[in-house]
Amino acid sequence: MQIRLSESQRHKFTTTIASRLEQRKPFSLVRLGDGEAYPYAPPPAEGIDPGIFNEDSKNFERRTWGRSPPPGASAEEYKACFREAIANADVIGIPSVYRIIRNLTAPYTRYGNRKYQRAFMRILHALGSEIPLAETLFTEERCSRISGALDENLLIDLAGRAKSVVLVTCFDTLADKFKAYSPVSILVPHDISQLIQEYQLVADRVRGLSGPGSLVIIGAGQVGKILAHEARQVGSVALDVGSLLDYMMGLKTRTIADLV
Repeated sequence: MQIRLSESQRHKFTTTIASRLEQRKPFSLVRLGDGEAYPYAPPPAEGIDPGIFNEDSKNFERRTWGRSPPPGASAEEYKACFREAIANADVIGIPSVYRIIRNLTAPYTRYGNRKYQRAFMRILHALGSEIPLAETLFTEERCSRISGALDENLLIDLAGRAKSVVLVTCFDTLADKFKAYSPVSILVPHDISQLIQEYQLVADRVRGLSGPGSLVIIGAGQVGKILAHEARQVGSVALDVGSLLDYMMGLKTRTIADLV
């Protein structure tokens, strides 16, 4: 959790990934921010109406499926797949103390008044239950925004060690960054609602194009966590890098505050 400040932890972080790739062993790294709270149950929270957590979920469902609850078992199947992906990840990025402090409200106001805070409460409450602690390494959710950690230089270096490179992205020209390694691109919709509704089809493609020794680089939002698990299941090293791919394409999609 100190890769922001500790060179030795950054070294451990990067060498852990590289060694799994060179050994052709399965591995996945996923990151949980406020956008990944939906699949987890709300925690008991004194002074906060439980209904507001339910409304957060309903709002997500309306944006994604157009209604709440979604038709059939769509939402429950999706949430179960997501939780399984996180539970089986080797490295999980979670909100750090810096991230929590950034989103504090004014003094003497209750934590949980903001949607972001309630999202963090869901994720952190799941630690030790739906998110197992044993045999899991934890790091900052912002590890892909820290130089010397999960950055462009590391991805290029890892690509050179891999048997094959698979890119899961909405950018059709991202492959130019890895052209020396003949990458295969799996293009996904930029729209999260469309992507969630198509995630099983994308997962099938990931499984079919990767395997032991493959490096699978994923920028697919919330769905990217499920895709990382799919790649891991067939022996790949899968990295959920999120908006790092935006910056590799020259797009500054985050503010300076998003460094924390």
